[in-house]
Amino acid sequence: MILPVMVMALSCLSQYQTNVIIPVGDSQIITNKMEVFKTVQELSLDSILKPSISNRFEHFTDKSILFQGWDPYYYWFRFVVKNTDSLAKNYFLLMGHLAHQESEIYQKINGTWVATARSGNQYRFKELPYPYIHHVLPLQVRPNSIDTFYLKYDYLINFKTFVFVLQSPEAMQKLANQVYFDFGLILGILALFLFLNIYLYFTIKDKLHLWYAAYLVFVIFLIMRYEGLDKQFLGLDTITAQRLTPVQAIAALACFMQMHLIQMFLSNIKKDELLYKITSFVKYNLLVSGIAHIITFYLNVDYRIEEAVFEWSNKSLNVGLIFTIIICIVSYLRKFKPAMFVLLGTIIFLLGGLEKLLFLENVTYTFPPSLFEIGLVIETAILSFAMMYRYRTFMKEKEDLEAVLSYQNNQVANNILLAQEAERKRIAEDLHDEIGSSLAVLKIRMQNMNIRKEDLDELITIVDKASSDTRNISHNLMPPEFEKTSLQDLLQGYYYKLNLESSTKFLFISKGRGQQFEKSTELMIYRIIIEITRNILMHSKATEATIQLIYEDNGLEIMAEDNGIGIKKSDSGGIGMKNIYSRVNYINGEISIDTGKKGTTIIIFVPYKKETSI
Repeated sequence: MILPVMVMALSCLSQYQTNVIIPVGDSQIITNKMEVFKTVQELSLDSILKPSISNRFEHFTDKSILFQGWDPYYYWFRFVVKNTDSLAKNYFLLMGHLAHQESEIYQKINGTWVATARSGNQYRFKELPYPYIHHVLPLQVRPNSIDTFYLKYDYLINFKTFVFVLQSPEAMQKLANQVYFDFGLILGILALFLFLNIYLYFTIKDKLHLWYAAYLVFVIFLIMRYEGLDKQFLGLDTITAQRLTPVQAIAALACFMQMHLIQMFLSNIKKDELLYKITSFVKYNLLVSGIAHIITFYLNVDYRIEEAVFEWSNKSLNVGLIFTIIICIVSYLRKFKPAMFVLLGTIIFLLGGLEKLLFLENVTYTFPPSLFEIGLVIETAILSFAMMYRYRTFMKEKEDLEAVLSYQNNQVANNILLAQEAERKRIAEDLHDEIGSSLAVLKIRMQNMNIRKEDLDELITIVDKASSDTRNISHNLMPPEFEKTSLQDLLQGYYYKLNLESSTKFLFISKGRGQQFEKSTELMIYRIIIEITRNILMHSKATEATIQLIYEDNGLEIMAEDNGIGIKKSDSGGIGMKNIYSRVNYINGEISIDTGKKGTTIIIFVPYKKETSI
């Protein structure tokens, strides 16, 4: 009886002796060393240990990672670890990127099979045997022994991915520290871009930044969900929470956000174009597939329906990325340069995401971060740069437009000033030649008329006053001696006469000898000074005022000071001040005003520059 049992035991051992795991180094992928038994019914360990089933275990795979897809099976794995050391060895079985409901490992201790550890999504994060983003089971191999382990897997109905790594405690701790550091850095960068775009939205009121912020929220959640960080840091460590947030659905919704964002960004792809309409259809197909994916997984329907919805969203993602590249190329060919940044970011993201979209074998499923996650960060950085470039481009276009409008406004203002000066000259001539002559003739006729001397003297006084007023108005409009008299002498005479008539006493000072202005510029300077003087007389209630002309090497500085009550807000927007500003602008000058209750100081600087004559 003993002999048949020994023969059966040796036979069983020989079936998987070639798959015996002899740990080498601190980390070793053992997926291709596993044996598997699949069943459509959930079986206990006792049933698995029966020879009728135990002998039906098969070599699992030759790959380090296996994307099994959907099926209705429960899985049992068996693996053998050999310890050639005289001391017991502790290891961790790292199960990589697995979304299973429950895993339980069994080991024979003192002749009895015992469940030594369990993990899975049905357990809260704090209940796991090892606090890590992926599922980890501790195990111990006895000294100088070959230990067999059975691993029970309950996937429920889900997309199945298998990868197993045997880790030493030191390697496991090192991996955990590195992964948390890397993801802290990645999520920190993404969060920085998120808050930057929220700030930009509230600063410049551009909805593009709000959509980009929403896209970044989905990207951050996608990374956390994909790597299991959501269970630890967001509390989504229940089966219901996992089914409400399937990774593929979150990816589809993030891609929808990305396409909508890019459509807004590429301003030269118009809404009435066929390409825009097709891209919109692809975009909304992503939205519908993502929502359908969430509903289907939450309702826990037949696995074949879940598989169909999964494939729908997966294919939609591929098509969405293709159309994103197409519209970026078309936009760039239409001379919209920022499209190149979006295209570059999308291509980098696509290269990083190929392993996920095409289910390529890659160790980052176990040792993140993956190229997919790194690609997301690079894409985000490039898109952010593209937005800043787009914003800078728009601001430059706005500045150019404002410059054109300002130039046009200046031209209009200059034309108005030229017309005013021409009209002033015409009116001055008419006053002097026509009305002045008529008043002179009227005076002669009155002197020849038979009128009482008292009445005649009164009438002549009135006519003389009218003639004087007409002459003064004519001279103010256009001084007849302007072309032959210097600006300093003209103003000196003006203030001399003004001091005889006004209660405000003016001191006029002229310093230096700079370049000569053209008469058109001098006329504008004269108008500015006269307008400032009128404002002082009419509004300041000043008793004293000083007007200075200071000729410097590069221009003329005009300084007007008074001891009045200052310029009121109601006066600052009056016609007089507007005339001053428009004339200063016409001669490319600069003006600054310091006003208060103790007086006002106005400083105007006029650079030397030839002007077109009136």
